[in-house]
Amino acid sequence: MTGMLRPLASLVALVAVVSGAGDAVALPAAGADLETDRRRYRPGREVVIRLVNDTNDDISFENPWRIVRTTNGRTIATLAWESSKTTVAAGGRRTWRWNQRKGDCATDCTYQGGEDLPRAGPGRYAVIVTTSAGRLRMVFEVGRFFTLGFDNQPDVSFVV
Repeated sequence: MTGMLRPLASLVALVAVVSGAGDAVALPAAGADLETDRRRYRPGREVVIRLVNDTNDDISFENPWRIVRTTNGRTIATLAWESSKTTVAAGGRRTWRWNQRKGDCATDCTYQGGEDLPRAGPGRYAVIVTTSAGRLRMVFEVGRFFTLGFDNQPDVSFVV
């Protein structure tokens, strides 16, 4: 059809929306985004979270990055970066490899107390980062894992 609009490949940058109270709320700019290496994880599998800056300008972010349960908003884990690492250059990225353990993550992502911290467990989570380009949020899931035995078949594992 002629005159059909093609879908936009990226979000249009919107600097602020004025709420009814007159407060300005910053929204994410095009090109600044959070991503994970997958949308669903097995329990215990490393979750790779990236802040990607595909803009032409440096962006900064506030500490800490937070992982929250989407059902109740409760913070499960945090990562506080060294102050020298809170700016992402144009075209750059910052990566957090979360091992699904609850608690505070040191700047090198080695948890204080190590493997003694409990796992976050199955559920729906969101990582939240506040940047100079706006507040970014990415949702992912940790599924339940179980194994079924079938006659004459090896055990088959499922994630639900």
